[in-house]
Amino acid sequence: MKNKRGQSSTTGVSILVLLISFFILLYVILLPPAERAALLNETPIYGEDSAEFSSKVIFSESPGKVYSYSTNVHKVSIEPIHIYSKEESNTINLVKSMSVSRNMLKDNFKVINFNLEDISDLKGAKLFFLISESKGPISIYLNNKLVFDGVLTSSHFPLDLPIINLQEQNKLEFYSASPGFKIFSSNYYLIQDMKLIKTNKVEKTKSARTFYISEDIGENVRRASLKYFVSCNSVEYNPQLTIYLNTRKIFQDTVFCNYLEEISLPLTKSDLNVFGGNRLEMELDNGDLNIDEIRVETELTKSDFPSYTFDISSSLWDRLKNGNSNLVIQMKLSDSTRKKANIFIQGEKITMDTSSETYARDITSVVDNGANSLKLEPLNNFQITNLKILEE
Repeated sequence: MKNKRGQSSTTGVSILVLLISFFILLYVILLPPAERAALLNETPIYGEDSAEFSSKVIFSESPGKVYSYSTNVHKVSIEPIHIYSKEESNTINLVKSMSVSRNMLKDNFKVINFNLEDISDLKGAKLFFLISESKGPISIYLNNKLVFDGVLTSSHFPLDLPIINLQEQNKLEFYSASPGFKIFSSNYYLIQDMKLIKTNKVEKTKSARTFYISEDIGENVRRASLKYFVSCNSVEYNPQLTIYLNTRKIFQDTVFCNYLEEISLPLTKSDLNVFGGNRLEMELDNGDLNIDEIRVETELTKSDFPSYTFDISSSLWDRLKNGNSNLVIQMKLSDSTRKKANIFIQGEKITMDTSSETYARDITSVVDNGANSLKLEPLNNFQITNLKILEE
């Protein structure tokens, strides 16, 4: 009997343990993902096996294959630059149709008022219209200054309007010449589709970017180079491009728009600031240039892992501080094998451990206003098809 009671007691304890284990497991399963990850000390992952985020892209890079061992070439990617100094033409419709005439009894003149913006950037203005019928001379005044007097034909178009006579508020006057003592005669012009074609200068001739090189890398630089591609949005002339690094001129030459090839400028160790930000500034005299795939490559005496720089604008920073937006790092991974890495953003370590083909993590709390550093330290070999920083 004692043995049977002992067996019964043991069975009861086992059932109780199983019930407690079942309810604990059920509790963990029903927890929200973020709380479950915190309880189990897991890395929060968003978007695994789900659709991609519909978000604003702050930074995008394609690292490709990454390795658990580092290389001795350190690359810092820099956002593209668009600089230009060009002229843009805009058309202002003035009058659909009108007539100007004069005889001995009546002077049927016309006055047209129009406004202009950005007078200081105005490079030219022309008047154009169609003449259906005409007889005799015509006089045209711009702000009380004579700009044309005589018989007007299509060969005179477009009529140049002197910039010096143009203002923010303008007046055009059209007068047909008097027929004199011809009682039954008149001079006239039937005018259609009158337009003003104005040309303004638009420019952003300078643009700057800030990037960081850590002290441990800077101390081990053997050689360095600035690399980029230049493409011309207009080929009317070959502009002159000047590049400054930390206020020192490192390049000045003519850009030949017929050639598209990677430019590589050698840098010295002393060109780079390892105790703060490096300011890269590009300037051109005229033209319209895109400078893409900008990066600083440093060959080190010892190896390091790949890193990048991305910028947080003041407006985005305000949205993040006010809780109106979040910042997420998102990666597309090549396969479903296990992938492990340490991600450092502004020196803050984030652990990635996933077998999914996508990985995402909220990084709002670790970014700073302005330039931010991102460093990948793979713990095994895998491929990153795309890496993005997204505003959600």
